[in-house]
Amino acid sequence: MKVLIVDDDSSSRTLLKNLVEEQGYPAAVAPDGRQGLETFRHLHPDIVFSDMRMPEMDGLELLEAIRQEDESAIFVLVTGFGCEEYAVQALRNGADDYIHKPIFDTDFVPLVKKLADRVKGRSSEREVRAMFAQRTLTLELDNTLDRVPIIAGQLLEETGGTIPRDERGGVRIGLIELLMNAIEHGNLGITYEQKEAALRRRDGLAELTGRRLAQPDLAARRVTVYFRMDAKTCEWVIADEGAGFDWLAVPEATTGKAIYASHGRGIMLSLLYFDSVEYEGLGNVVRLVKRL
Repeated sequence: MKVLIVDDDSSSRTLLKNLVEEQGYPAAVAPDGRQGLETFRHLHPDIVFSDMRMPEMDGLELLEAIRQEDESAIFVLVTGFGCEEYAVQALRNGADDYIHKPIFDTDFVPLVKKLADRVKGRSSEREVRAMFAQRTLTLELDNTLDRVPIIAGQLLEETGGTIPRDERGGVRIGLIELLMNAIEHGNLGITYEQKEAALRRRDGLAELTGRRLAQPDLAARRVTVYFRMDAKTCEWVIADEGAGFDWLAVPEATTGKAIYASHGRGIMLSLLYFDSVEYEGLGNVVRLVKRL
């Protein structure tokens, strides 16, 4: 188990580092949030203890940056008394716990032991999940755009930790992009030109989406995701009920040679994170493959 401690106060960093290492776990330190994020990306720690008030990047900003890349790392915010509102905000933003300063070993050591058990449990869970020869899942979702990041996160969780930690964030981004495409451009029939024009207006995209959802035939459409995983690959098939598009007319976009304004961004981004991105039929079915 690896631990990262981010705090601009040298005495606090030293105290926490010593307490963690006394329990037998290696601990890295960083003096501010920006350097903490760089260390996180290099170290991939299991647990992050971060002070709230720091120069360059505070604890909440660090939490947000980490959660964009890794949903599994345990994040504990260290706050001063009287900063309970920050602790609550951190929990809402994805922190796992918080602890108040001044920190005493009688409080901190039991917390480290509890979190260590949690990390160990995750490792055991991944080992058990790896015993499954094959896993399949079918998911049907409506056209609620704000649920897409949650759905993408859940689909990623279904992989059981088999995708390397430094690649999980990219896979999640790719799933979000193509699920959003399936709803906006597929089910709701919004062209890329229409979306671009709507984004130039304040609340333009929300208004455009609202008008499409007010049409019963469009609102009734669904996106279906078929997920399959075995020992070698993860595969997602995303199918919408829209008219599709002429994907054969833009071969460069599907091979990653260029970004096309009409169809390229989602495809190109996905090509960065998946080993294979293939459109089928009318273009309203896309198959994503990630080799393990």
